[in-house]
Amino acid sequence: MRTTLRSLTAMDPSPSAVLTGMDRVTQDLDPDEIATIVYVLLDLSTGAARIARAGHLPPLLTGPDGQTRAVYGGGSPPLGAPTGERGEVQLQIPVGSVLVLYSDGMVEDRETGLGPGLSHLIESAGRLTARPCQSLEPIADALLDGANQPQREDDITLLLARRGNHATAAALPSAAALPTAAIPPTAPILPPAFPPRRQR
Repeated sequence: MRTTLRSLTAMDPSPSAVLTGMDRVTQDLDPDEIATIVYVLLDLSTGAARIARAGHLPPLLTGPDGQTRAVYGGGSPPLGAPTGERGEVQLQIPVGSVLVLYSDGMVEDRETGLGPGLSHLIESAGRLTARPCQSLEPIADALLDGANQPQREDDITLLLARRGNHATAAALPSAAALPTAAIPPTAPILPPAFPPRRQR
């Protein structure tokens, strides 16, 4: 599925087109199987972002002052589910802001559901990113530590991307910075191409 995703982004990287193409690939999934995705297309020179979600939790956007909000726009049912044309939302990523992408294992609790964990992640992301920090890796480590609770059973994946004068990103599970030279002016933020570092 990841190979197909990368092929689709090469043909037409717009989020709605990519998710529509993924629908054709996942329409043969068994009824009890679902696939979710959040896809971000970011113009690194202007900060303009286009986001589409299929059954996935909303990304978080933290400003330079730590103000954090969930980006709920661009949502639609999981891949393969009957739906009309996939939509997307556009927003501006200010310089110094951090975009937080995460799997439901970061917030879902078998006893309390998604709400309390999501609220805690929003509060933690805002508090941590408001502090002066050259690297995103300590922030990512702290967020992962906060999510590592015994009542959370799903795998955990986290990706942080900060817009600066030069784009920097720390991707967890790898926590390795993406080389700026390898990122085109308009770049899709794709999921890490390796298994989660912390897996249950």
